[in-house]
Amino acid sequence: MKNSRKLFIFLVFLLPVFGRCESDLPYKDCFKNFNLPGHKQLGRNIDRVLFTILRKIQLSPVNYASHFAGRGSNAIYGHAQCPMYINRSECYSCVLKAIRRIKKDCQSSAEVEIWYELCFLRYDSTNFFKQVVQGPVFGWSQKQSPVAHSLDFIKTVNSVMAEATMRAIAASTRYGGMESVNSENNVVVHGMVQCTGDLEPLECSNCLNSLVKGLRSNCGGGAYSDCIMFAPSCMSRYVGVNRT
Repeated sequence: MKNSRKLFIFLVFLLPVFGRCESDLPYKDCFKNFNLPGHKQLGRNIDRVLFTILRKIQLSPVNYASHFAGRGSNAIYGHAQCPMYINRSECYSCVLKAIRRIKKDCQSSAEVEIWYELCFLRYDSTNFFKQVVQGPVFGWSQKQSPVAHSLDFIKTVNSVMAEATMRAIAASTRYGGMESVNSENNVVVHGMVQCTGDLEPLECSNCLNSLVKGLRSNCGGGAYSDCIMFAPSCMSRYVGVNRT
């Protein structure tokens, strides 16, 4: 694997793991293919949703935007999100890149998910707003020699991610960040989690708790120095950085 990074894809709550490479970015899924000439209104609604999301995300103070268009069999629901630690300009650029990639690779699909490291975009002909979408989860971990004093490092990772999760559930932005110093090896552990902006606290909690549990099976139990996971409704990441 490139740069010794191990990329994994698994299903929420089932967690079977398959190897991939970080160079596979972006990760995307295109479902519900349709015949474009025979469904012109559906195609127009997809375009309307995508470009309204792009306009909204440029102005959003929380790096989240959603929109829907149409009704019945022509309805399309969509949203996009970026981590709160990047600015609006970076978020806009990433979402624009995602839309261009979707228009190229998923032109005749009524259900699409695409992940870049700095943004996520999803649309569907079924209304998924305010629901935890169960589906594929992508991510990678820095699989290297175990961090020195790894048991203490794991405890620090678990503590950081638990606190970040509680902060995200309580925050209107559904974003939580936390950092802590592991005194045994002088490493600062930075952790962040985020749910999509449409989720209520309970749904956000369910999504994040399931995702953070994946650290145990996909990040050496929390011993690897860097691990990130993307799900359709939430994401998590921690990274250990040597203290200077």
